[in-house]
Amino acid sequence: MMRLGFKSKGRNSWWENIYRKLNSFWDQKATGRESGYSRLSQMHGVPYEKHGLPLIDPFRDYDLESEDFYARTNLSENNKNKLLNEIFSTAPEAWLTRTRLLSSWNASSDGSERGYIVVSEDEEVSQIANDFVLKVVGGDRLDSIVSDLIITGNAFAAPVFGIRNGFIEIIRLKRLQPSSIFRVEDPRSGRLVGFKQQLSNFEIVDIFSPLQCVHWRIFARGLYGKSVFDPATKFWKYYLPALNAIDEGARERAAPAWLHVFPEYCTPEYREAYKAQIKSARDQKLRITDYYLNEGESISLSEAPSDLKGNIEAWQVICDIFSKLSPLAPWELKRDLVGAQKISGAPGLRWAKFVNKVRSIISGGGGAGIEETGGGLNLLIKLQLALKGIPEERHQFEIVFPKIMATAVEADRNKDPQTVRDLEKQEKNSNDRLSHVNC
Repeated sequence: MMRLGFKSKGRNSWWENIYRKLNSFWDQKATGRESGYSRLSQMHGVPYEKHGLPLIDPFRDYDLESEDFYARTNLSENNKNKLLNEIFSTAPEAWLTRTRLLSSWNASSDGSERGYIVVSEDEEVSQIANDFVLKVVGGDRLDSIVSDLIITGNAFAAPVFGIRNGFIEIIRLKRLQPSSIFRVEDPRSGRLVGFKQQLSNFEIVDIFSPLQCVHWRIFARGLYGKSVFDPATKFWKYYLPALNAIDEGARERAAPAWLHVFPEYCTPEYREAYKAQIKSARDQKLRITDYYLNEGESISLSEAPSDLKGNIEAWQVICDIFSKLSPLAPWELKRDLVGAQKISGAPGLRWAKFVNKVRSIISGGGGAGIEETGGGLNLLIKLQLALKGIPEERHQFEIVFPKIMATAVEADRNKDPQTVRDLEKQEKNSNDRLSHVNC
């Protein structure tokens, strides 16, 4: 069994108490499983070193495990081959989306700073957990961690221990720079056995056990493959040239400057209903995004001048993607969210799913964090409860968020809060619906 080591600083050292409690907590979580550290020590004959943890070589560096580590680099030629954090500082489209996501993931319908609460039938557990997330984790205090997660796919934090009201407990959460932290995994099973902090290729600063560092992660392929950033990144190189060419070509022929370009399978009835809804929304001065261009007459590929067919075809591909990724009608895609900011130009269902995915990861669901213990806020709350002397059988609670909705209409129909299980069920139902989308 893996154990944390320490150097005693005298009888009844409070650090000794911390490590004793951490070891006890980890032993409970690892019951029935052979420790990755003990297996690796037997395998490689590596002695226990700093803090009782082995310096394992070979180890597996976690580097997003995806070719998408470099951003989808289609925002502009100036941003080509830049890392995501560089693009977020230079590309307004991506920066604005990121800012609104940070405002949405933790949004509360009543306007309070912290939108989520911890619910438990055990009043003492509920009080300790909510006091912990309010005073130690907070709402906006997690923003830097969430920002790391959505930009790089990784976020790391170390709980800082101290004495408060006579108890050893977590007193704050320290963000760790994602580029300096590496996962140490069993090369055979891939199971997490710890972390190391390395500020250069040669200097190992520190080694963390799984309980000394929390890792939130989502694979870059899953995060950016079908996310709200697609309209601002993946299709950007097709978007503006096609739109500008259609606009310029139409002006040269004295045709309407703005056209509606629908995918071929959209029925005439759908097209007329769409244009009527767009007009009605604008007459009511509602903010709305027209995903088939703006106003004007309808045009199909067969009717287009030959030199514009390629551009219109590219535009149809984009419209087709927008249509199929959301079962909502396009004119409903940009409305106010419940307790959150605008949808920022992205299809509403995709935005809501993306925000909910971030919520699920931060709270400890969706396969993120420490695999053996649940990860994320879930792990930190359980660790705080253990330090407070609450036995494991009472660690029963759920982290509940106000519901993020794609449209105001949907929000009126269902205002119930949601747990991580609700988020996972909602994502499954959404994926099922996407295969039955019709124009």
